[in-house]
Amino acid sequence: MGSSTGRDGPIQSPRAAPDDMRHPSILFLSLFATVALVASPGAATGGGGWLDRVAARPYQAASGCPAEGSVDVRPAGQPPPAARYAVCADQVGLLREAIRASAGRKRLLLVVLGASWCPWCGALQKQLASGEIARHAPGVEFDVVDLAISTLARGRPVALPSGLAAREALIGRELASRRWSFPAIVLIDPNDPRRLVARNVDDFARQSDGRYDAVRLGAMLVAAKDHIETGSAAPSEPGPIMRRLQRWWYR
Repeated sequence: MGSSTGRDGPIQSPRAAPDDMRHPSILFLSLFATVALVASPGAATGGGGWLDRVAARPYQAASGCPAEGSVDVRPAGQPPPAARYAVCADQVGLLREAIRASAGRKRLLLVVLGASWCPWCGALQKQLASGEIARHAPGVEFDVVDLAISTLARGRPVALPSGLAAREALIGRELASRRWSFPAIVLIDPNDPRRLVARNVDDFARQSDGRYDAVRLGAMLVAAKDHIETGSAAPSEPGPIMRRLQRWWYR
């Protein structure tokens, strides 16, 4: 596998599949289909009010974390993380502050949705921090914020309620209910978070060296920026079987 994929139970929002997706032929086609993952116009409203509404929900601490969210505390008794996330922080609050900061800097915001136990999340974090991805995305100026969707509790992956809430606030309930691999990315215009592109990135993984193909990933970010700013075609995403075939091809 090119990246870690969350189990359906603890990771995804509880939502039944639409009736047409239950038909075997439709499901089969969806596994191969190429789709563009963009938020619907009604998924968010500008000005951050949509985040405030989600943040009004009571904060639920992750297992091993204090009752109050903290960016400096790590869950007690857990093994060293494969990827570094502020697991004990309120992920909605982290997202809100990142949007405000990027809006002030007039830069796009790349939101990385991942899990502390996910080795591919750690690989992407290193490549983003080194500037390797940005070097292959000319003209795309962006900040990065890492949001945790899952962590470990007693050796098993568990969902972070505030992470799920942040993802739903960012891309809407319908899009959030799709199956996402770890990590997934969302590139947004912080001045109008309705303008975004959300995508799995496991098809960019290079199995042989445990890294992402920076050239292809950078090109995708360029296309995503063009879509956000000009309304051009959004970068497409293959279905899960085609993504697996691409991981094999580019290994």
